[in-house]
Amino acid sequence: MLILQEPFSLDLQCVQGDSFQESFTVQDDSVNVNFTGFTGALVARMSAAGDVVFSITTSSGITLGNGSMAIAIDDAVTLAYRPGVYSYQLRVSDATDTQTWFEGNFTIKERRQ
Repeated sequence: MLILQEPFSLDLQCVQGDSFQESFTVQDDSVNVNFTGFTGALVARMSAAGDVVFSITTSSGITLGNGSMAIAIDDAVTLAYRPGVYSYQLRVSDATDTQTWFEGNFTIKERRQ
């Protein structure tokens, strides 16, 4: 796995009860970073070291491929999230290593009727 000096900083935002989709192209010197066969986990916490509020994994909404990462969360799932600003990390693992690729704030905005 390519070793990063530090994770990429990226803030995400979703309205409570809406579907959420975000995708990333990941390259090193214009060459796709191949995440095929890897696992991923996005963990959102109240603060960087706080309690876990929600998590998404490769079995529940993260897709990893050759040069790509994607996050998809169904509207029924985000409906259960409390509005607020959470600290998240998106980590990728292979058989031997785990590395944080993205981190930032994940804002869940209140759904208005």
